[in-house]
Amino acid sequence: MRVTSSAILTALLAVAGAVLPADAQDIPRHLEGGESNFYQNSVELALAPDNPMVSEIRSGLDTLDPRVGIEIALDIPVAERAFSPEGLLEVYNILRSVSSMEGIEYYSASRGEMRTFYEESYAVEGPDGTTRIPDPVVDRIPDRSEVWVYQHDGSFGRNVQRLEYRSDGENFLVAMENETTMVYKVVPLVRPGNLRTFLLVTTDPDRGVLSFYGNIGVRVPAMFGMEDRARDSFYNRIVAMHDWFAAELRRAGLATEPAS
Repeated sequence: MRVTSSAILTALLAVAGAVLPADAQDIPRHLEGGESNFYQNSVELALAPDNPMVSEIRSGLDTLDPRVGIEIALDIPVAERAFSPEGLLEVYNILRSVSSMEGIEYYSASRGEMRTFYEESYAVEGPDGTTRIPDPVVDRIPDRSEVWVYQHDGSFGRNVQRLEYRSDGENFLVAMENETTMVYKVVPLVRPGNLRTFLLVTTDPDRGVLSFYGNIGVRVPAMFGMEDRARDSFYNRIVAMHDWFAAELRRAGLATEPAS
């Protein structure tokens, strides 16, 4: 079966657009408590913090040469203990607790109801792995680490993601890349390596916050005038990652109030 570029993009946006939050049909340029920025046919890090690890985000996106992307930046108020060595280890291990993504929900605008985002999410031994292994939590924060995650996405089916972690002991970068082709029904949407998500968590003890920066870039066919729909679609995926992280901070007693 021959699948055209326009059919692939239409399916991609239809699927991703179906998982918009209830109040996010039109994405604001300034989020409540944060900001967002959509870009296309370029790489932008206009909202990125002043941190050396941003260069790794730039490098990863430059090699991808994304057709579209979106970045967000929000602050999460946290308890003072989040900045202690023990608290920082907790924060880091939240990012490694990939099974906690299992069962998170999103609002489906097309169906008018809440739906499961990840039906399954767990660590596996490698890119070809399917056997569930425990969350790769650690006793000390390494400079670099690599994890593979099997996820059953409610829209894109079963996929394996490669997650690379980097830390300087106080700030944390997670770089995510799809190892398998993301498919909707029978339509191959995103080839391996063409969806890259970056989450950067930086500490700001003076303001009592963890600053969350997310940037997602995707290489897809030509846009065919669908830029606005692409903006909305990929906004949803990166915001979902922020919401998961903030919820886990609250569950651990590290966040002092719900994040915006």
